[in-house]
Amino acid sequence: MFKKLLLLFTSLTICLLGILLSQPPSLPTLSLPAPLDITNIPHIVHLTEDNVDLVRGVRGGESLVLYQGDVVTGTLDGYLVGLDPGSLEVKWRVKCPAGHQGRRCRILGLREVRGELFGVDLSGRLFKFQSGQFEWLFTSDAAGFFNDLVVHEDMIYLTDSFTSNDDRKLSMLQRFYSLQPDGRILSYNITSRKVSVLADKLYIPNGIELHNNNRSVLVSEGSMYRILEVDIKSGETVRVFSRTLGAVDNIRRSAGG
Repeated sequence: MFKKLLLLFTSLTICLLGILLSQPPSLPTLSLPAPLDITNIPHIVHLTEDNVDLVRGVRGGESLVLYQGDVVTGTLDGYLVGLDPGSLEVKWRVKCPAGHQGRRCRILGLREVRGELFGVDLSGRLFKFQSGQFEWLFTSDAAGFFNDLVVHEDMIYLTDSFTSNDDRKLSMLQRFYSLQPDGRILSYNITSRKVSVLADKLYIPNGIELHNNNRSVLVSEGSMYRILEVDIKSGETVRVFSRTLGAVDNIRRSAGG
């Protein structure tokens, strides 16, 4: 008798499961917002492999800064250009000369401070731009890759993403995944023109910004996916300010600090 009841129960269970599995579950209908229409945004034409192309053929701009009423950026082909902030028409462009050992100029970080424009280029040069001319403040004798800068009082702090010369032919992507701690932060005194190494053994330091405490800088350490807080007196890493989901490029404070 028990065996017959067990067989009956098993048969009913199988039949019930068959009925349930034959009926698709009733799922709620989700209503998603329409995708953002970006076709009429005037300042972006399209994305290339690693650059945003601006209108009118201004290609490869990295930093954007307001300088004397113009939006200023550097281009992939080695120009510093000024754009009208409304129409984004090119108002002026100045060719940046080649750097050490003929290395091409590619302007990356830019800062406007008290009406003066400072910048760095990937051939390892720090400059001030005024009256349509480049004034070279410092040129690295190492195989530098100057990436970004920040100005605080009489000091300029800049990132040198990598310094090794033996693998100059490696692409940025190859360097990124090689995990070589050969990046550094340099400090430059505008008055004395003295240059010193603030911190080294960093993994592709990129964007740099002054902390709102004015005692440290925030540096995006690209291949480690983090932002470090570095003391500007001692050069010591105070803490890991933030972990990031990807490689952070430039870093800037908002209007609220």
